[in-house]
Amino acid sequence: MTIEAMGTGLKTRLATIAQLGSNIWAPNEIEAKAPSVFPFAIILQGAVTYHNTFANAIIVQFRAIILFGLAHQPSSLNRLIDYTERSGGQSVYAAIDADKTLGGAADFAVVNSNTGTGSTVYAGQNYLSTEFAIECQEA
Repeated sequence: MTIEAMGTGLKTRLATIAQLGSNIWAPNEIEAKAPSVFPFAIILQGAVTYHNTFANAIIVQFRAIILFGLAHQPSSLNRLIDYTERSGGQSVYAAIDADKTLGGAADFAVVNSNTGTGSTVYAGQNYLSTEFAIECQEA
């Protein structure tokens, strides 16, 4: 298992959310251009903890940021709440919880938190967004 494989596995799980589908960039796919379809997810690698156990396990913190539209479009707020629920077809939590191994890319993955409503500046644009902290472990 590699960090890149975990990021790709995370992308695969998020792609099960119909409205996201292929509108996701994994950590090795980030582009400098602004997304044109919403909602859109960007997965970023966060902190890595090495030697977590005597078996040299690693823990990788990923940030999954979902962009809902330009920040000056209040209608984007209406779409955000369904992604933060614990269940349902648009739930990020439910998508990860349905396969905690990310298709075999991790020993387990868990959604730790969500930031709620926020904004993200990307490629010179300000987007309404929400961010999920997702922890993956490999032994």
